[in-house]
Amino acid sequence: YDAIFVRCRPGQITAAGGEQRKFNNGLRELRKNGKQVWSLPEVGRAMDAKEAYCKFAGTTIGLIDSVAYHFRDEFESGLRKTVAFLPRVLEQARRSNAEGPWIIKLKS
Repeated sequence: YDAIFVRCRPGQITAAGGEQRKFNNGLRELRKNGKQVWSLPEVGRAMDAKEAYCKFAGTTIGLIDSVAYHFRDEFESGLRKTVAFLPRVLEQARRSNAEGPWIIKLKS
């Protein structure tokens, strides 16, 4: 393999019986050995995972319609444009204490 995408939320490794520190050190070791790791523990602490995926939107490995909205007006205009073509999956940031995710579709 050439790269690894990490899709573990904080606490999942420990909950499954592993040690987060060992897991993080393993990811760092892979990176030292030339493998691409998305995302390293340091990046995960600095950026919400959903935002990290949005950074890949314009690349060959990303989904072009991945968007992170930070302001209400961005959300309102952006969602109207994108939901017109395909259903959308919405999830609020972890720090919001909200429920989700939700699947949004146009009303026929």
